[in-house]
Amino acid sequence: METEIELKFFVSPDFSETLLSKIAETKVLQHSCRELGNTYFDTPDNWLRQHDIGLRIRRFDDVFVQTMKTAGRVVAGLHQRPEFNAEHTSNDPDLALHPLDIYPEGRSVEELQAQLVPIFATDFTREQWLIGMADGSQVEVAFDQGLVSSGDKTYPICEVELELKSGQTDALFTLARAFCEAGGIRLGNLSKAARGYRLAADYAGDPVKSWNWWTLRIQTVLKPALFNLSNTP
Repeated sequence: METEIELKFFVSPDFSETLLSKIAETKVLQHSCRELGNTYFDTPDNWLRQHDIGLRIRRFDDVFVQTMKTAGRVVAGLHQRPEFNAEHTSNDPDLALHPLDIYPEGRSVEELQAQLVPIFATDFTREQWLIGMADGSQVEVAFDQGLVSSGDKTYPICEVELELKSGQTDALFTLARAFCEAGGIRLGNLSKAARGYRLAADYAGDPVKSWNWWTLRIQTVLKPALFNLSNTP
């Protein structure tokens, strides 16, 4: 099991110029770009979603990876969510690839397996950089552009994610402040999966509020609590 600790921002496509300019000022340890396809599965009555669980299969090159994300939390914009990853051989889900005790009670794993259907998909280009911070922390920056789709409905993806790979939570906010200086960036509390479920249900949702430098400063004041959160088992 892994636990993601990340900040997510919604941006416009032209933010890429600002992003590249800001990244040029950092210490880049790795850089890559790839096309990612993802199919999300659930039962017709969204049993997994009701229990705050997400199931997807990601495809890139000739590789399939099945991921199960269990209930997490978002505190002061910081996302923390346990996830289980397993290599797979196809785009057909197999619940037996993950520990059986992570599934909610009320239905057997066999029942869930038989009821799974594709609900929506996300297809996007991901450009990512591994940044070495001054304090020794490492932060992965991902810029995603593409679409969420469900049937004939689509919704654009254009977002930046900052994920702590090693080190201190403060590093996320240090880098986020630098990216926010030029504007054109909004805090996003909705994951791609959440937006996919909304699209499938024809729910537009509420607008995302801006997150400016002053809000980031407030988050920095909250860093002791965020540090404790990031170190919670």
